[in-house]
Amino acid sequence: MNNLVAAVVVYLCIFYVLYVLIWEALPRQMIFQRVKGKGTTHREEPRWFRGIAALRDASGLNVSFSQWLSLTLFGIVLGLILGWVGLQNVIVGVLLAATFAALPTWWMNYYAVQHREKVGEGLIPAFETFYSEYTITRNIPRAMEITASQAPEPAKDEFARMARAIYAGQDLPAVLKAFQSRMNNRWVRLFSALLMMREKKGSQIKASLLNMIKEQKRRQMENKKERSEMAQVRLVHLILMLSSIVLFLFNLVIRPASYTFFTASPNGRWVMVCIVSALLVSIAIFMLMNRKEVD
Repeated sequence: MNNLVAAVVVYLCIFYVLYVLIWEALPRQMIFQRVKGKGTTHREEPRWFRGIAALRDASGLNVSFSQWLSLTLFGIVLGLILGWVGLQNVIVGVLLAATFAALPTWWMNYYAVQHREKVGEGLIPAFETFYSEYTITRNIPRAMEITASQAPEPAKDEFARMARAIYAGQDLPAVLKAFQSRMNNRWVRLFSALLMMREKKGSQIKASLLNMIKEQKRRQMENKKERSEMAQVRLVHLILMLSSIVLFLFNLVIRPASYTFFTASPNGRWVMVCIVSALLVSIAIFMLMNRKEVD
């Protein structure tokens, strides 16, 4: 246990240094460089981070790439220390590192799904407003702007975001692609496909938009019960997952002898591997349930 306490103290000191370097020293240095004309005003995120960035944008959480990377590295090192040093099990250390590293992404994914479902509830009136304005003006940016002022929350925020991006000079395909990535919704994809047909080929989309809205209304009642049941399943799964962690830690506190069993006994070490593996699989299942397309 003394080695564990010492390792945790050393790690916290290292993490504090990294925190100061990444979140304070580097941004200040970038500001100084911009003042001197040596830096840029925007730093692009890596290409491999785009999938996670889409979750972040949908979740509404203000997490930069450097913050996400710091939290992920923190989880990796913490998992290695708890498993390798604390529980004296290399396999458990690796599994805990993978589990804790996934937590920041898992958290963003959870809030992203909540936001997508709330937006999905307001898509029908938003599409109806867009259809009404588009039939009059034949102007997509104008229709986006009007929809942003009349659609229910939080769907209006998404249309306002698209309207601002279009007026700022972004291409319509890029704006629609980002909208699809944030929402993961079949109706959003169909809506975007129709607008792309209008943009690229000049197709008449009024009738298609109206048919899409009618079909969406019909399917909404059918899927409402399914979405409610899925939300309950996710909640129960989350409660069971967190409860198992709390109960395991509580057992270690009230029964210190169990620590020796999990760290010294061969059977106990394999039991620990199974427990942590089940936790990792549980988190993966929860993320897969949240990745289900919102209809």
